[in-house]
Amino acid sequence: MNTARYAELFLTESRDNIVAMNEAVLRLERDRGDREAIDALFRAVHTMKGMAGVMGYTAVADLSHDMEALLARVRAAGRGLRADDPPLLFEATDALESAIEATVAGRADTIDVSALCARLRGDAPSRGAPAPEQADGVPVLPPGNGVALIVRMAPGAPLRGARALLVIQRARSLGEVIA
Repeated sequence: MNTARYAELFLTESRDNIVAMNEAVLRLERDRGDREAIDALFRAVHTMKGMAGVMGYTAVADLSHDMEALLARVRAAGRGLRADDPPLLFEATDALESAIEATVAGRADTIDVSALCARLRGDAPSRGAPAPEQADGVPVLPPGNGVALIVRMAPGAPLRGARALLVIQRARSLGEVIA
């Protein structure tokens, strides 16, 4: 597919979605349980992911995918956002806007959203949150009441991401997940 032909249309549509995303996150900053805002943000991010995927814009698609996954977890759990989610979503929306502009301008090789994607997935702590110490790749948990649960997927297991998401969702329904 000749993406240059559709790049301007993608840019215009993306800018509209970025505006919708920022409006939804502003609403969620005031009320983290606003279901309409969560749904509006989810739809805009989902649209962005689909458009980026069709265009082959990997960084934009990856970032959109991880934003969508965070929102899907919130929707599936029937809860509002956590206190640190709106700032993270603002940061992700800003990064998404920058990634779109850079990609359409032909500078896709300058974009690295991997750290932000990891934070959206919960694989890395949010800014300002201390990372758990590691010993042989296993988090060293602080003293206190709780249970340490380590889940490892078998290499080659089908749908590893979906299985991991189910484990994390179940663990979060039982208590705080710190790593």
